[in-house]
Amino acid sequence: MSDENELYQTWLATDGAERNDVEEQLSGAVQRHAQAVVWENLQETHPDSVQKIVLAVMTQLGAFRRESKFSTWVHAIAQHIVDEELRRRTRHRQVFDETKSVVTDPHDEIENRARGVVPTIIPDFEGPIAFAEFSEGLSDEDAALLRYKRDGLSSKEAAERMGTTVEALDSRWARLKPKVAKEFRPGRRK
Repeated sequence: MSDENELYQTWLATDGAERNDVEEQLSGAVQRHAQAVVWENLQETHPDSVQKIVLAVMTQLGAFRRESKFSTWVHAIAQHIVDEELRRRTRHRQVFDETKSVVTDPHDEIENRARGVVPTIIPDFEGPIAFAEFSEGLSDEDAALLRYKRDGLSSKEAAERMGTTVEALDSRWARLKPKVAKEFRPGRRK
């Protein structure tokens, strides 16, 4: 089995029907490289990212300027797409409006800053009874929202379950949060 650098050289040297066969082999080699990069960075198989990498490489074959090894170019594209996935995951870790990305040192590397997330602070309900009592005094929508908040659902997930938009849900949470804070502040209940 040839490596991707050799396959790329063969792809350049062939044309017609033979080129399609070589391109298929090259696509397989790129896929194996993509899977390795995805696994190394995400510690999981992520077929969508692998497919994005293969598609990006194969559609840009003509744009490769040969200033480096083909495998280095493939790796750079793969790393860029994996970095995008890591940034997307960081954004989706937000639970409602309380989780913030925090940069403590402006000289940190971008990757470290993207992964620096402060966990959501969820009110410490004094047990299921206190939660149930408080929820009884709320509308059905507010009680559901509070349960979803307690369970750590994202705004998007909670909005889908409630059949509303993320914006409407966040607005509802902004109105409900002061009631929760007042009811469950330290020392309020005995």
